[in-house]
Amino acid sequence: MTRSREAAEAAATRMALLLRPLGLTLNTAKTRIAHLDEGIKFLGYCFERDRLGRAEARRGDSPLSPA
Repeated sequence: MTRSREAAEAAATRMALLLRPLGLTLNTAKTRIAHLDEGIKFLGYCFERDRLGRAEARRGDSPLSPA
């Protein structure tokens, strides 16, 4: 996680450069940069902010329940 989109884009570029010698690539169709407020799904977990602004990780797809 980073504090800005620019920092996240730079990190993705660095990661791609590190993966290349291993014969690996980032799948651009599956890789995206998103703000935690949008919610992020990864390995069966949903990461998002609760209604108080705290980060939360839950198993599954359903969004946090409204207030």
